[in-house]
Amino acid sequence: ATADGVIRLTPVDWPLLREKLASATSACLTGAQRMHLLGEGEAEAQQRFQACERRHGREPAAPPGPGGPSGSRAGLPPEIERRGT
Repeated sequence: ATADGVIRLTPVDWPLLREKLASATSACLTGAQRMHLLGEGEAEAQQRFQACERRHGREPAAPPGPGGPSGSRAGLPPEIERRGT
């Protein structure tokens, strides 16, 4: 409410807002970032990362193999990876 006690409501066109937000960037969270930040399971996170990459005309990179980074912090910048250890 404002100082005069009036509440103002503004209608939102959710599909339009989503479209505008999606067109504002071509960045995609990696599978590991989606797991860590959004709490998605590994399969769902990879699937959604790959779908995002394809929507932006890119072929998704393969997830890390054996010996590569793993866990919920894999794929995050090194300073974030170290924070939780």
